[in-house]
Amino acid sequence: MTKSKQNLVIARLNLIFATMEKMTSILLKQAIYIQIAVVLLAIGIFQCAQNKDKSPASAETSATQPAIEPNYGAPLTEETKRALAQLADTNRIVGDLGEQLISFISANVMDLSDQFKFIGLRWDGRTAKVVETRRSEIDDLAKIMLLFPKMQIRIESYVDNEGNPKKDEELTKARVDFIKSELTAAGVQASRIETKGFGQKYPVGDNKTELGRMINNRVELYITRL
Repeated sequence: MTKSKQNLVIARLNLIFATMEKMTSILLKQAIYIQIAVVLLAIGIFQCAQNKDKSPASAETSATQPAIEPNYGAPLTEETKRALAQLADTNRIVGDLGEQLISFISANVMDLSDQFKFIGLRWDGRTAKVVETRRSEIDDLAKIMLLFPKMQIRIESYVDNEGNPKKDEELTKARVDFIKSELTAAGVQASRIETKGFGQKYPVGDNKTELGRMINNRVELYITRL
């Protein structure tokens, strides 16, 4: 290859690399919000299978509760099949609380240490007032609990470290108590619902970053009986 042809090839390669660099920069900027959403959804989906006994909150919560042995392999009862059929037509966000619970019940692997997350639930700032357009998981949970009358749950709430620790503990307790009140208003017995507000304790994300704080502002659910 002559020197002129080599220079032409090099020039074209440099142009290609420069174009690729610009395209990559643009794509990265456009993808940042998608990445945040994907990270939050991934945490919601994959952490629902976490074993509760691995967390400090578990030790505090379960200290006064007997250990629950997993129940594997039993076929679904006809009653369970009918209840699941009634839940099949509900429109849900992929990976939301209702879908997590239905998948868990359908699999019929009753390891009651599994963790579930409210994915779409949102609060009006740092209050216990729910954003009405983002409360569907509460209503879906009520429907599921009414169809499975033996189900008992524990709901836990956490926040980031942006506020006063004492007030944040009260805030998280108010949030889970609000969810409980909505469930009981729908006809679920209060004795089937345990609530815990942990405030700023047990962060799972980095409170120094916006994404970490978003992750730490969370509401989790555990089935204690089914």
